[in-house]
Amino acid sequence: MSSVYKKYLYWIHATLLVMFPVCMHAQDFTYVTSLGESLMVVTITLVPILLGLALVVFVWGLVVFIAKADNEQERDAGKQKMVWGIIGLFVLVSIWGIILLLQNIVGVEGTPNGLGPPGVPFS
Repeated sequence: MSSVYKKYLYWIHATLLVMFPVCMHAQDFTYVTSLGESLMVVTITLVPILLGLALVVFVWGLVVFIAKADNEQERDAGKQKMVWGIIGLFVLVSIWGIILLLQNIVGVEGTPNGLGPPGVPFS
């Protein structure tokens, strides 16, 4: 057997060994549910903190840009902070928007325990 064939055979066997019990409903996946709920709580707590941090970075860059208008290097540093703050805000808000879009497409309302981004109906 060639080494490429052995590698593909290994991955096919590994996938089958993992997926077969799932297909046969032979495994208990309650740990997946509790892990998902734990990750959701962490995410729900972390996203507003990251949004606030991105906003602080933007405002800090704006203050540096205005306060150090006479110094070219400091003004460029302020611009960089503002750009990174805007990028952070854009990424986080875009992720929330994508999640809301997927919730609407799938037909899921809200999140467990009524937690989630603003504008999401509580369940």
